[in-house]
Amino acid sequence: MPIDLSSFPEKSVYVMYFLHYTTVKDLESKPNLNDSQVLELEGARAAMHSIEAYTAKIRSKGYAWSLPSLFQFKGFNPTLTLEFYPGTESYHKYGKILVVNVNYSEDDLKYMTETIRNGGPRINSKLKVLRIHDMIEDEVNTGDIYTVG
Repeated sequence: MPIDLSSFPEKSVYVMYFLHYTTVKDLESKPNLNDSQVLELEGARAAMHSIEAYTAKIRSKGYAWSLPSLFQFKGFNPTLTLEFYPGTESYHKYGKILVVNVNYSEDDLKYMTETIRNGGPRINSKLKVLRIHDMIEDEVNTGDIYTVG
């Protein structure tokens, strides 16, 4: 029977996802699973699927972050700690958290200035970044970002 995730604080749901995610990765790395491990793996995958559906529902109501909102919150070319919504492309690609330096282009700055001035909506955009752990330029989908530190 699925758990009613709406009874938990959102952050707690994402912690649960991380626990199930690590359980799945651990069990998938084992060559031979016994019956109880197979059940545990199936349960963890089902829980992850429920949480991914929960986050998709939350994200369908609007984006938490956009280029202009990040610029207003942290300024020009900051270093950010990004935490991603469970199940998103960014979560699967980078993990739960990624530390980046932001590299706004001239076009980004023009767009952000106009959007802030006109009070435009938060839309999903590509954030140009330099990943700190490996110093590689990349792009992150702003719609995948849950929190920014």
